[in-house]
Amino acid sequence: MPTSYGRPRQSIRVVPLGPHWRGDGLLVAEVPNDEGSLEGLRHLEGGVAFGESLGTALRRAFREETGLDVDIVGAPLVMENLFEHNGVCGHEVIFAAEERLPDGAFARQTRIDFRENDGNRLRGALGAACRP
Repeated sequence: MPTSYGRPRQSIRVVPLGPHWRGDGLLVAEVPNDEGSLEGLRHLEGGVAFGESLGTALRRAFREETGLDVDIVGAPLVMENLFEHNGVCGHEVIFAAEERLPDGAFARQTRIDFRENDGNRLRGALGAACRP
């Protein structure tokens, strides 16, 4: 039975986003389509629970997906995203704040396996491997 990956909810979603750069490459996750083939790439992200601060949400989301504790660097950039994906309208408010990985984390890796908090296994890419 096909799984519906990436279908937006019909509500406003608050998204904490912590982009991680290595040189001019960016840590991203592969997004599968309903058949499991690669559809696109996205940042590692999470959600914000009621009463949870942005910093706490970013650190929790990254720890859940990668097992690593990160530091948040600087103030967030706030963006609004109104979009359509797979025929469904979505609405997000994104709080993007730079984060710093522990020294040596993923140092020699370009492919990274991780797990979302719903249990789905995803594959990530870091650095040159994530460039189109």
